[in-house]
Amino acid sequence: MGGGSDLDEAFRFLCEKGAGGDFLILRAAGNDDYNSYVNSLCKTNSVATLMIPGREAANTPQVADIIRHAEAIFIAGGDQARYINWWQHTPVQDALNAHIAAGKPIGGTSAGLAVLGEYIYSAQGDASDDPDLTSAQALSNPYFDRVTIRRDFLHIDLLQNVLTDTHFAKRNRMGRTLVFLARIVQDGWSQNPREIAVDEKSAVLVESNGDA
Repeated sequence: MGGGSDLDEAFRFLCEKGAGGDFLILRAAGNDDYNSYVNSLCKTNSVATLMIPGREAANTPQVADIIRHAEAIFIAGGDQARYINWWQHTPVQDALNAHIAAGKPIGGTSAGLAVLGEYIYSAQGDASDDPDLTSAQALSNPYFDRVTIRRDFLHIDLLQNVLTDTHFAKRNRMGRTLVFLARIVQDGWSQNPREIAVDEKSAVLVESNGDA
């Protein structure tokens, strides 16, 4: 989902793909408001929110164990820099990739979608109250220090060679998208990267065969 208002249809889709099993929302900060929302939409075995607010928490064995027992995972919005800085190279990353490798569904909104592609705008160095990296800033200098692209976080076969971005039209992100894709080429990561850009109040629902 591209951010903004959540879409009931998208959550029902994720619940159905999880076959009514345990539905887990992951966050680095925030609250558990999604619990009642998902419970109102889906018949599941359980709905829970797991906060992982730093690397110490991400290295706790019980946290990875909770992720391993989920049938469907949804990564909430927020600050994707936290997801990358706090969860990469920890048991949380390993458990998420094991979930994906087992063919179990995963989704996210805003920052939670931004970390699903092979290539990620990591927003590193941005405080949560900083303004977004704008298209004008990126276009004026593609090597501006806030143009931070990362990879090797989640391994979703259908999203290999893909950058995912959100709030697309609302926040005028076309210019920075072109810079991200050009940087991926220029830095030698790929000769033909692709992007899935999602507007607010919109969702892309991807089947296991790649239909969307």
